[in-house]
Amino acid sequence: MDSGCHFCIGIILMLIFNDIESLNFSEINLHPDHLPYYFNLFKEIGKQCLEETTCPYKNNVGKPGCWSYVNNCSQNESYSTPSCPGDHKGWVSSKQSQIDTFFMQGDFGYIGEQQNELMVICEPNFAADSSLICSKHLRYCQGRNIKIDFKDLINRKDPIRYKMDVLTQGKIGGFCNLHQSRLDEECDHISPLQSWGPELRYFTSLTKQPAGTSETSECDVVIDKPTYIMKIDASKAPA
Repeated sequence: MDSGCHFCIGIILMLIFNDIESLNFSEINLHPDHLPYYFNLFKEIGKQCLEETTCPYKNNVGKPGCWSYVNNCSQNESYSTPSCPGDHKGWVSSKQSQIDTFFMQGDFGYIGEQQNELMVICEPNFAADSSLICSKHLRYCQGRNIKIDFKDLINRKDPIRYKMDVLTQGKIGGFCNLHQSRLDEECDHISPLQSWGPELRYFTSLTKQPAGTSETSECDVVIDKPTYIMKIDASKAPA
């Protein structure tokens, strides 16, 4: 086994409750102000909370509130309402157009757009298989049981910031049915920060589960908690 170079990511960019019936309410780690929005989004969990005597959040179930990217979320119940106090002239035709543009490009509207665009890139046959879904141009993706191999970075001397060869052929994949033509079609925004195209263009279909059991796992590290993978935008170099 190579030293600390293979990672099996259980979940990428997505929060999933695999078994609602076994949910431990003490594991809900949210700001109190966000609890009504959480229970309105996951209604089955809210229903279970009302039915179980051990749930300490009953007062938060049924309160109005919805994340602004959710379909049918009314403005008076949404988490926030965009405000654009500056002059709209020279940018758009009206104040409302200015607000709508901000909502779709820099607010919850952008999240909703990415969610609505999600398509299957690598399809599982069974619940335990790997999976990968992405929005158009691979700007946003959700995955499960993905293998990422970083061993080539150990001996790399050059800085990898803004590099598009951090992952190469065979360094990322999953045990699922890859829709190769769809992946190729969406790999049209290849630049360091614009999409996940530079990394996911090398995604391959594996012949077995990457994590498997402790005896068969190909990974040095297995991450089985909800995990976010992000690209760092322009930042100031340390002094």
